[in-house]
Amino acid sequence: MSKSPVAAGGIASVSYIFRSRQARGRWSSLWLSHPVTSGLVSFDFHLRITRSYDGELTLPPLHSAVWTFLPPSLSAKGGLRGGREFGFQCATCIVPFPRNLVQLEHKDNTNHMRTLLIVVAIILAYSFVQLDSIRSKPTKPPRTTPTPTLTPTPTPIPLPALVPGERALHVPVLLYHYVGDNPNPQDRARETLSVPPGVFEEQLRTLRDNGYTSISFDELADALEGKGSVPALPVILTFDDGYLDFYHIAWPILQSFGVKATVFIPTGLVGSGAYMTWPMIEEISRSTQITIAAHSVTHTSLPSLGGDQIIWELTESKRVLESHIGKPVMWFAYPYGFFDDRIVAGLKRAGYRGAVTTLFGSIQYKSRIYHIPRIRAGRRTGLELVGTISN
Repeated sequence: MSKSPVAAGGIASVSYIFRSRQARGRWSSLWLSHPVTSGLVSFDFHLRITRSYDGELTLPPLHSAVWTFLPPSLSAKGGLRGGREFGFQCATCIVPFPRNLVQLEHKDNTNHMRTLLIVVAIILAYSFVQLDSIRSKPTKPPRTTPTPTLTPTPTPIPLPALVPGERALHVPVLLYHYVGDNPNPQDRARETLSVPPGVFEEQLRTLRDNGYTSISFDELADALEGKGSVPALPVILTFDDGYLDFYHIAWPILQSFGVKATVFIPTGLVGSGAYMTWPMIEEISRSTQITIAAHSVTHTSLPSLGGDQIIWELTESKRVLESHIGKPVMWFAYPYGFFDDRIVAGLKRAGYRGAVTTLFGSIQYKSRIYHIPRIRAGRRTGLELVGTISN
């Protein structure tokens, strides 16, 4: 298989070679999104290196991909430094891949910058042809399994301007994914996103003991619109993706403390793998403590989609959820935290009342009800969490 070098982040001494062979290496983890259109895959990934690099990395079978670059962590000799984080993304490059497995290999490449630039130019030219053909023929995104982003993602568009004199409320919104012990500590993605049950319970106890009261997003919106009020120390708990451990672990703990929560469900993944089933979702939705909300159908990075596909992801997830729980679904979480003006406009047309991001913050405004910031609870102790959200 011929090799196709791709320049990374303007670092002349590094290239990444894709080739078709079985992988062998010691990369501890990779997470990325999944196909979103026919022949085009938009994905964002982050690698955590726990040992010195000495091998290759297998990626799933793809046809092409959109990359965004962040500079890799390099040692003085140009190799990857063990124990350091490494990641990159590419905003414009669309890289064609073979149908079978491909690999990513790190090599010194100081003398090949000219070759890299030529290849990148060819790739960019290829991308325009592919994008034209894809945009002219929207297709339904396939059902795939997402992996959540580990760090807050900057918004790709400016936030709406605040309205002079509008009310500002300090309402921290906590973000959780897994609540449970990680069955595979080598899975760094899950390790980072998991909160052990004991830690979660201690967080809730400390919030309660320090005077915090859980509220829903509807209560927040009513207060911002002047139709209601919030407690002196309000907090909103959110759980992304609808994993099984929410039903088996988080939900019983929430019940014991009488804490409200919002669960964002990607409808196309319900009942598969580590995700709750429809009977589970229907059961918890009957509780006044739980708000069921939408998280798209396929957990795709929405800005990478065409307009018709975006509308389908927003409206179909709402329709399916409402058909199962028999209640209006008014809130949305952007998959991976990615959004743009088209998506915000689509949410408004679809009848959503607001949406949450992965942007950090705790001050809420009516003018930014579709750009609600959140704080990742993580494995902080209860007092650490209170200290974080009280600022």
